[in-house]
Amino acid sequence: MVQRKSAAILEDWYTNVFNLQTANDFGLAVWSQILSLPLFGKYKPDPPDKPIWGFGTNNQNFGHGNFTFNSGGINLTTEEKRLVLKLRYFN
Repeated sequence: MVQRKSAAILEDWYTNVFNLQTANDFGLAVWSQILSLPLFGKYKPDPPDKPIWGFGTNNQNFGHGNFTFNSGGINLTTEEKRLVLKLRYFN
């Protein structure tokens, strides 16, 4: 019984962490540390009083705004994280 649990733990570890093809978010965070590649990006949001500019009467351009960042970071999906880490690994 103990051997079976140990084997299951090792299989889960391989699937969820060690195998970059199938790693979950935790496993990808481990790979991020191993490969020295952060999976997040922080930047300072633009001030709320930044002037809006654009084209036409509604100042529209591409995303209907003024090329600004209003959130505090960039979030990647699990697949995007996996792809970035694979590229770093193969590099």
